[in-house]
Amino acid sequence: TTALLPASLDLDDFDYTRFDLLEPKTSVYPPQAPPRYNLALCRGCVYNCAICGGSAYSYKTYLGMDRPAMRSPARIAGDIRSLKAQGIFFIGLFQDARMGGRQYWQELFRELKQESAGIERLSLDLLVPADEEFIKAAAEIGPQVVFHLCPDTGSDEVRRKLGRPYSNAELLECVRLCHQYHIPVTTFFSAGLAGETPEKVRQTWKLWEQLTSLDRQALQSGDLPGPHGGPITGPIVIDPGAPAFDDPEAYGYRLRYKNLEDYVAGLSQPSWHQWLNYTTEELDTAALVELVLANVDFSTDQRARAGLYSYFEAAAEKLKTEADRVIVQEIERIMTLDDPLARRSSVKALKERHQAFLGSDLRQYVR
Repeated sequence: TTALLPASLDLDDFDYTRFDLLEPKTSVYPPQAPPRYNLALCRGCVYNCAICGGSAYSYKTYLGMDRPAMRSPARIAGDIRSLKAQGIFFIGLFQDARMGGRQYWQELFRELKQESAGIERLSLDLLVPADEEFIKAAAEIGPQVVFHLCPDTGSDEVRRKLGRPYSNAELLECVRLCHQYHIPVTTFFSAGLAGETPEKVRQTWKLWEQLTSLDRQALQSGDLPGPHGGPITGPIVIDPGAPAFDDPEAYGYRLRYKNLEDYVAGLSQPSWHQWLNYTTEELDTAALVELVLANVDFSTDQRARAGLYSYFEAAAEKLKTEADRVIVQEIERIMTLDDPLARRSSVKALKERHQAFLGSDLRQYVR
C-alpha cells in the first residue's frame, strides 16, 4: 500500500499566480470586467459552520488537519507583486487573517501596506466581527480596503445554530467602526437556513435595513468614498463533508442529494430550483424557492431606496424575479410530461422565450 503524505502545515511551497500557464486568462477572471483574482491566506478554519465543507470539522475529518495551514505574509506580498505585474489590480484575500494570530495579521498588514500602490481594491474576509485595533490597522493599508462579512441571517438564534457565534449588536458595532475608519463592508445573507421561519426572515430584513441605513449615513457624512453595493443574498448549498452533510438531522436539514451520482443528476436538471440539495424542518423546496425570490425582491427594494437602482432598473429587476417564479412553475409542469422528447423540446422552447425576454427592452413592461 502507498503511505499517505501528511497534510501541509503551511502554503509557502505553492505558487498561485502562474497565469502564464493558462490560456485563456479569462478562464480565471471574467472576460468583460477588470481582471480580478483571489488569494488564499490559509487552508483550513477554526470555525465550524454547519453547512461549510471548509470547516474545522471537515479539514480534520477528511484531511487530517488539526489547525489551518497559513501562507506567510512575505509570500502573500510576492503573490500581489506578481498579480500587479500581470495587470490584475482587484485582489481578494480569502479567509480571516486573525486565524493566524495577532503577530501574523500585523505582519501581513505591514506587507500589504508596502504593496498597496496600484491596487484598485483589496478585499479582506471577516468570519466574525473585528475589534477597533484590527479595523484601524486595516485602514492604514490604504483607501482601497473592503471587508467581507457574512452574518447570513438577522436571527441570532439561527446564526448560532449555523455556527457563527455572534450577535446583531456585535455586527452593527463592527460596521460602525469600519465606517469610522472609512472602510466599506459588504455583507452576505443566505436564504433557507435551518431554523428560519417567516418571523426569522423578517428579522433578517430588519438587520438588512439597518445595514443599508448605516451605509447611507456613512455616505452622507463622507465616511465612505462612494455608493456601496449593500448586502448580497442567495441560496445556500450544504457542502459535502460539512457537519450538516454528515449529520443533517442534527442540524435541522434533510438532504436531497447524498452522493456524487445524485449530485450529477440534480445539477443536470434545467432550473436552478432543482439544484437545491436540501430541505429544512421548516421549509420544503417550494417554500425555499419562494424565500430566495422574496429575498431578491427585498434586495431590489433596498438598492432602489439607497439610490443604487433607478426606478426603471428596480422595476426591471422585479420583472426578472417574477419571470423566475413563472419559469419554476412551468418547469415543474414540464417535468410531469411522460415523453422525454416532449420534456426536452418544452424546456428548450421555454429557455428561448426567457432569453428573448431578457434580451428585450424591459422598459416596455414597466408602467
